[in-house]
Amino acid sequence: MRIDLGCGNNKFRDCIGIDRIAYPNTDIVHDFNRRLPLEDNSVDFVMASHSLQYVDDLHAVMEDIYRVCRHKAMVCIVAPYAHVTSHIVNPQYKQLFNEHSPRFWTKHAKTAIDNDDFLFSPKDS
Repeated sequence: MRIDLGCGNNKFRDCIGIDRIAYPNTDIVHDFNRRLPLEDNSVDFVMASHSLQYVDDLHAVMEDIYRVCRHKAMVCIVAPYAHVTSHIVNPQYKQLFNEHSPRFWTKHAKTAIDNDDFLFSPKDS
């Protein structure tokens, strides 16, 4: 199963659209601040494009995404970069994202991004 969390009017291809608003492409009307109405280990792909910055408790939502995902599922998060001034002051944004965010979502010492890449941008090297 493929899901698009916060699909809005632009649901990602071949996905079940989940949104708190009943847009024409929304398949499941649901506030994903609450537990997703999906079985454990049932999802192969998650698209969360411009939606996670609005959640109340990002850690709880990420745990729920982990719950519904199968082993080796792909999770694609598209979010505004935290250090842009307009994003920092946007009162609707409850969560901020940057290149360090994924470190808080894994217990594994190895990550897809080298530790040096977290500390230095390519232009710094």
